[in-house]
Amino acid sequence: TLSPIISPNDAALVIRGLRTLELRLQQSNQSAQLLAKRLAAHPKVKEVLHPLLPSFPQYDLASQQMSGAGGLFSVHFKASSAAAMEDFTHTLLASKRFSMAVSWGGHESLALPTVAFYGIPGRPDSPIPWTMVRFYIGLEDPEWLWEGLEEAMERLDG
Repeated sequence: TLSPIISPNDAALVIRGLRTLELRLQQSNQSAQLLAKRLAAHPKVKEVLHPLLPSFPQYDLASQQMSGAGGLFSVHFKASSAAAMEDFTHTLLASKRFSMAVSWGGHESLALPTVAFYGIPGRPDSPIPWTMVRFYIGLEDPEWLWEGLEEAMERLDG
């Protein structure tokens, strides 16, 4: 049935999640900033889009208005072919450190490679470059996540 009121069980789950929300957001934000900075300095990365990196076009505005940026950021990798990006993606997912999904905000780290939206019969290619990956950083140890990223970046030929 349709109702403007959530069920008691759903309300209890919301209340339970709110108790740790601040800690989860802090961890996700700190880990994302650490990984974004490392990726920005990596030779196989063309650009990192994270509002609290000085290279971001609206960094001054973001740093005035935000104390953190959450766990989301995008990376343009240096790759000479879509096949290289597919190898990167397969290696990253095989590391079991990232899952491929779009449900940002959970406890697990996610990657959404735009190369996955290219070459689909009957569908136009994405306007976003196939070298881009959108990351959400969850609650895992950022050093463990970095190991998976490094391993996957070895597959890039750019």
